[in-house]
Amino acid sequence: MKYQITAACGHTVTVDIYGSASERERKVAWYENNYICDECRDTENAKDCEEVEMSYAEYKTSYSECKTKKDSYDKKTKTIVVYVPAPEEPDSAEGLAVSEIVNAAAATSVLSTDDCKAAARKMFMDKRSAEELACWRTEISGREPAEIAQAMLKVLDICEKYWYPKS
Repeated sequence: MKYQITAACGHTVTVDIYGSASERERKVAWYENNYICDECRDTENAKDCEEVEMSYAEYKTSYSECKTKKDSYDKKTKTIVVYVPAPEEPDSAEGLAVSEIVNAAAATSVLSTDDCKAAARKMFMDKRSAEELACWRTEISGREPAEIAQAMLKVLDICEKYWYPKS
């Protein structure tokens, strides 16, 4: 049976409720006191986050702790919109590192600025050991084209600067 209910967020929603009369009354009361509509839930989930469209595989492997936008999964492209936490302050170490990485990669990247930010944030959060950085530097320095290798080395320098600040 369909019911028009004023949800806890104040919006009117239509819900299907089944069961005995007393069970339906109990469920109506629960919806009125607890249910948050999809629009309000997406707004709350997006608070202090950036909406990033990414492949579903990337979401599951790297961002599974993040919330997703309702009904944003695209079966054709296998992408989903994910609410990725934004840096708390632009002056935070993460915010500064992400800005520097985006600026360093901007000239050579084919990614959009938003994609660059998401990739930079992911890389910054995935702290690596000094030994791993040294191995990466050796691998990258021999790559072609040289301008892309130089940009990648700049990104590693930026990460290292924030991962291992010199006193």
